[in-house]
Order: sequence, then C-alpha cells, then structure tokens
Amino acid sequence: MELGFKYRLQQEKVSEMKNREIVESIIHEVYGSKYRIETTVREDVKSFKKSDNIEESGKLDKKEDALVKAALEIFEGAVIEN
Repeated sequence: MELGFKYRLQQEKVSEMKNREIVESIIHEVYGSKYRIETTVREDVKSFKKSDNIEESGKLDKKEDALVKAALEIFEGAVIEN
C-alpha cells in the first residue's frame, strides 16, 4: 500500500521502523488484512487540517474514519483519491 506525503520529512518519519509498524498495525486493525506500506513524496498531496472534515465524503465507516483521522493528525497526512 502506498502512502503519499507532501513533505520528505513526513515521509522519512513514517518510514522509520517503529512508525511504519504502528501504521501497518492500524491498517491491519481497520481492514483485517496485513499490508506492507511504501512511503513516497508526491506533489499532488493536499494538506489536511484538523478543521477539515473527511466524514463528509461518506466513504469511511465510523471506525475507519476515527483511525484515519488519528493517523492524518499524527503524521500530518492527507487522503489521496485515485
């Protein structure tokens, strides 16, 4: 699973073993399957602010939404729609 970040520092922090394991365990908890993440720096990533509301998209259930929001805030990430 690819996780894209706007800034190299964010990408490097999530790539660190302990942080990567945390993210992979959250993904496993949410989806029930184990995924190995690959982190990249992408120019098309939009910043996510605490005031943004990703619930409005209607694409996540409540458990997924809470975990995604926590990960986005911790790692200052963004949701990328493909």
